[in-house]
Amino acid sequence: MSAIQATHRLHNHLRHATEDLHRKLDQHPILAPLNRETVTAQRYQRALLALHAISAPAEARISHYLNTQLLPLDYAARQRTPDLVKDLEHFGLSPHEPAWDGPTIASIGALIGCLYVQEGSALGGRIIFRRVHKDLGISAQQGGRFFSGYGRDNQSLWREFWNFAINHSQESDIPEACRAANEFFRSYLVLLGQYESSQSGK
Repeated sequence: MSAIQATHRLHNHLRHATEDLHRKLDQHPILAPLNRETVTAQRYQRALLALHAISAPAEARISHYLNTQLLPLDYAARQRTPDLVKDLEHFGLSPHEPAWDGPTIASIGALIGCLYVQEGSALGGRIIFRRVHKDLGISAQQGGRFFSGYGRDNQSLWREFWNFAINHSQESDIPEACRAANEFFRSYLVLLGQYESSQSGK
């Protein structure tokens, strides 16, 4: 099987395994308004706060696994927590406490599953960025760093992720990658729900 075929196989497994939860996440009350004409600055800022509380611990867990296993992926270039912090600072907001300890990553399959969710969000976030740029006047340097993703490097970093995944995994790792990706999506849904409940009435 060629590298291209292996990439398509892994990608298809992950995409099909997670599509239901991915759809539910996109439709969550905290995130869904960001793709509509009803988006407001308040809703946008609420989403940034919630995402920071979830993403920061997740990125720390992924970074720790990569470092302890001495895996050759430049994750520093992919960490988006600093962008979230800068976006919050732009609006005069301080990050909330972490919402969890991050996903459990104890295998290369679990790592790939979690990276798939994170890297995919960088691509999907561009759609949200275009909406808030149009409706709220937010730019990549003025409150929109997180959702603008990696900018011009989006596609190259996406390909680099798949090259890493194929070169450091076996076909037998696919089920674990799918399980971890689904668990990550479920965690996002649960944590966003908890955040929404904690903020209601404030």
